[in-house]
Amino acid sequence: GTHADGEMVDIYRDPCTDTKNTPELVGQIPQVSETYTYFNIAYPFMNEKGVVMSEFTWSGRSEMYSTEALFVIANLQMLGLQRADTARGAIEVMGALAEEYGYADGGECLLVADQNEVWIFEICGPGPLWTPDSGAPGAHWAARRLPDDEIHAGANRSILREIDFNDTENFMWSTDITKYPSELGFWKEGEPFNYSIIFDTCEGDMSYTCSGRVWRVYDLLASKENTPILNGEQAATEQPFSVKPDKKLSLQDIMAVYYDHYEGTPFDMTVGLA
Repeated sequence: GTHADGEMVDIYRDPCTDTKNTPELVGQIPQVSETYTYFNIAYPFMNEKGVVMSEFTWSGRSEMYSTEALFVIANLQMLGLQRADTARGAIEVMGALAEEYGYADGGECLLVADQNEVWIFEICGPGPLWTPDSGAPGAHWAARRLPDDEIHAGANRSILREIDFNDTENFMWSTDITKYPSELGFWKEGEPFNYSIIFDTCEGDMSYTCSGRVWRVYDLLASKENTPILNGEQAATEQPFSVKPDKKLSLQDIMAVYYDHYEGTPFDMTVGLA
């Protein structure tokens, strides 16, 4: 569509979960002059320019949540798909809006792709003390480009790993991303900036089930890599961000991953509880 000067966009919470009632109107932002058609499902997934997104939740640390922020992840997906014709552009749109108006959701991961690039975008909130007039960015987000000849898997925990601040071709990140973690003691100057440890948690059985699912994708599709089964913080530091598959993958190969049930592995529940 084309839009007149002064037109506003209504922001609702939460369009991805409140399916029985009219979602709550929580604010408005200025509209842009042109927007693209997109598929508006619970988590919007593709626009007319071929930009696609998929989503999973990792929630993250309680210190990152905000009650004053505006957007949940579905809002950002909608706006990114409406306003961008490339994956990189969609990340720039979502990141800038989240910084300006605030991100109110738990930690989320989006795979954002177009015909040329695949990016992994992760985001969490600015913390409970953030307000729209605080002058601080309203989100902590980063994105990492997937190498063209590799595959990536993620499952309900942060998977971004260490950010290389010297590599602006393959990494993107939010304004002052190191400041708040440094204030909380989650990161010190000179240490590797591992987004997955700084903003997410690594404890308990949930960690094992998440890292186990990522391991199984690589076990099925990249067996030559011999990726180990890891848990806890070890998975957040040593499990690879991406791997080279054994062969060029077909749609059928990807489908086979989704109907796998760990048969023949230590997690095989056909022979007993995992």
